[in-house]
Amino acid sequence: MALFDAFLKIEGIKGEIKGEIGLESFSWGLSNSISRNVDGGGAGAGKIAFQDFHFTSKLGSQSPDLFLHAAQGTNFANAQLTINGQRQMTVSFFDVFISEYKEDLNFQPTVDGGASPLESVSLNFAKVEIQVGGKITQKG
Repeated sequence: MALFDAFLKIEGIKGEIKGEIGLESFSWGLSNSISRNVDGGGAGAGKIAFQDFHFTSKLGSQSPDLFLHAAQGTNFANAQLTINGQRQMTVSFFDVFISEYKEDLNFQPTVDGGASPLESVSLNFAKVEIQVGGKITQKG
């Protein structure tokens, strides 16, 4: 049993759960290259680098479109991640490209206790906005 449900909506790509892609897993983040003085002085803010948003999902009706748009280098205005749990969280990615697409045809355990072939997809984006419980908490 999953502790939360996560869904991804990309305009023009129809997933199997109310038009959205049901996610098995996801990860993303950022790194901040901080410079420090050798004499023990304060640290200077570095350059922020966002990492691609990576997700896995069961192969489904969205799979051919994800593959095609990755191969064509299609630019999407936005993609929206919705996480339903104790508190709903929405992450909106803007100026999105599918930077990587892979299929794993070895049957993998899924969050619902079954087994299914999975796809691994990475999205590159230029801007992100995070909302928790309907309130915008971060923009970047």
